[in-house]
Amino acid sequence: MQRVIRWASTLSLAVLWTARATASPSFANAVTNGIVSIAGFSEASGVAASRNNPGVLWSQNDSRHPAQVFALDPQGRLLGTYAIPGNTDNEDIGIGPGPVPNVDYLYVGDIGDNFATRSNIKIYQIPEPAVHARQYANPVTATLKGARTITLTYPDGPRDAEALFVDPVTGDLFIASKETTSRIYTAPKAQLDTNESFTLTFVALSISMCRAGRTFLLPAPK
Repeated sequence: MQRVIRWASTLSLAVLWTARATASPSFANAVTNGIVSIAGFSEASGVAASRNNPGVLWSQNDSRHPAQVFALDPQGRLLGTYAIPGNTDNEDIGIGPGPVPNVDYLYVGDIGDNFATRSNIKIYQIPEPAVHARQYANPVTATLKGARTITLTYPDGPRDAEALFVDPVTGDLFIASKETTSRIYTAPKAQLDTNESFTLTFVALSISMCRAGRTFLLPAPK
């Protein structure tokens, strides 16, 4: 009973805060830098901006495409196509720290599961290669070196997911399930760096108040 009251109180406070919140911010008009038109890159699903390679964006295709990531410049021009270990249903990509200090890693999330039938999901952890702006004149084709395949299992059964991010400070990875009330799971950096297979930890529910443009995280019940 106490748990129900605590959760109800938390949600009530969240709704009250939303009602009192100021109006959504306004934004300047969009600016088009370029158009992405690259053969073999037709179903982009995720994008991450490099910190080591200025002006480089990383992206990847969804399922039913070769296991690759693409390096693009801000004008949408191809800089390189790089093979990675797999693509059952690659849905998102992130960048963050990893096992080797002062090295940024790509984290490709093979986390899609439309029918919630996969017994596990996979993260491809790959040291980010050097990419140069001049490559647009002659894009590189290569296989990324040092890739690790990390197999993850949900603690409460299969889930469809299309979003992940990596904390740039702690290196912890987070996955958000694709549900009306999204479930947030984490893979701590200490486990990512030393284990090839482990179980995710459920950390919170995410409730989006779409009309108010607000999202609230409710801690996992004890």
